[in-house]
Amino acid sequence: MTTDMQSAELINTVQQVPELMQLLQVLRDLKVPNHNLAGGAVTQCVWNTQLGYSPLYQVKDFDVVYFDLEQKFAEKMYQSMINSRHSFSVPVDINKQANGHQWYGNKFGNEIESLIKS
Repeated sequence: MTTDMQSAELINTVQQVPELMQLLQVLRDLKVPNHNLAGGAVTQCVWNTQLGYSPLYQVKDFDVVYFDLEQKFAEKMYQSMINSRHSFSVPVDINKQANGHQWYGNKFGNEIESLIKS
């Protein structure tokens, strides 16, 4: 299978999951800067589809990452706005990656470098 075919299959799988499409639309409507739906839920949906399960079977949450150097406390604001626009069957967890280097070590036990060099 070529990379183009794999990409098309991935896009098709995501487009067949209404909640993923709704979340992506909410993120676009809110103009969340440089956002991506992180891989866990997407990977699980792909496996579930391949194995014949419901796409959201055992999906624990939707992880959204975004990058913004400007807003300091935007996670809570975006979280509130997302939850007020739609009730998803699993929690939506939004994380600002611009300051990931500040909290990653405490959470996971090893330090990472800043994504932006000062």
